[in-house]
Amino acid sequence: MNYLAHLFLAQNTADSHFGNLLGDFRRGVSTEQLPRPVYLGLQNHLLVDKFTDNNEQVRQAKQLFSPQRRRFAGVALDVLFDHFLIRH
Repeated sequence: MNYLAHLFLAQNTADSHFGNLLGDFRRGVSTEQLPRPVYLGLQNHLLVDKFTDNNEQVRQAKQLFSPQRRRFAGVALDVLFDHFLIRH
């Protein structure tokens, strides 16, 4: 969901941008047939997601959401983080 962050952390090439965005839509995509620069962009996306998901500060921020809304906390934080990238 945090498209801007993934583009910001990608290499400055169209293939890397594509691969980084592909991370949210990879289900059903045969990754072994991707061109190497696109594949590396996809791998970067997955590493960024893994880092964020395991970050203690992000985990704590998710706990600030009420139990009824917590399942949307990750998406809401992604949008907030993109907002901060735009503003700062």
